[in-house]
Amino acid sequence: MLVLCFGSATKLTQYILEDDKSYSAILKLGEETSTGDKEGNIISTLPIPKKLNLKKILYLEKKFTGIQYQKPPMYSALKYHGIPLYKYARKGITIFKPKRKIIIKSLKIYSYSCYPNKIIFHTICSKGTYIRILAEDLAKELGTVGHLIALHRNYYSRFKSYKMHTLENLNNKNFLDKLIPMDSGILKWVIYNANINEWKMLYYGINFTLSKNINGWIRIYFKKKLVAISYMQNGNFIKKKILCSSHFIRI
Repeated sequence: MLVLCFGSATKLTQYILEDDKSYSAILKLGEETSTGDKEGNIISTLPIPKKLNLKKILYLEKKFTGIQYQKPPMYSALKYHGIPLYKYARKGITIFKPKRKIIIKSLKIYSYSCYPNKIIFHTICSKGTYIRILAEDLAKELGTVGHLIALHRNYYSRFKSYKMHTLENLNNKNFLDKLIPMDSGILKWVIYNANINEWKMLYYGINFTLSKNINGWIRIYFKKKLVAISYMQNGNFIKKKILCSSHFIRI
């Protein structure tokens, strides 16, 4: 699943993609690559422990479930001094980034085959988890090295119930019919229906205190249209973002 945002919905991207994600992957043991997947060059090899079988590796499910700490891969879009790490990596420069806390909500190992030494697994994990690093860590735990040879994102938690479409099906004739409302990813947030005066104040950057003592993120509607989002603290606007142009406030 790849969530695409258009127009004003792009302003919601950082919020709607924060939930857990589900992946299915295939790990190949015995070879480590520069990128952690099959696109990279093989940089090291290690023999695979003898008599390894599915029963002997199922303990990984419990060991790798819960809070984990990952070192971000060099071939990633994380930035250092404003420059993505992959650009440093392509120049042969290594940047040491501290490990980051992630959560593996579940890990299920489906199969292991001796030839060509593949482990098929499924995981549900928190935002910021690199499945390539998880795969490498699984291999290290087994006493060898490894890299991903296949990866499929099954869903983002907030969009699990929505139907997916292939690129081939998104033609000009039916593209608009497949769009979902831009508030689809924030339906759990509190709703606040603003009147015309409140909406004008928000639009022009004038804060006011809500009559309700609201804490956390809210979605703000005017005339049934999502016009803004805001993080609230005791009914006060702490951080807000306007989602539409000024024509919505014309009477």
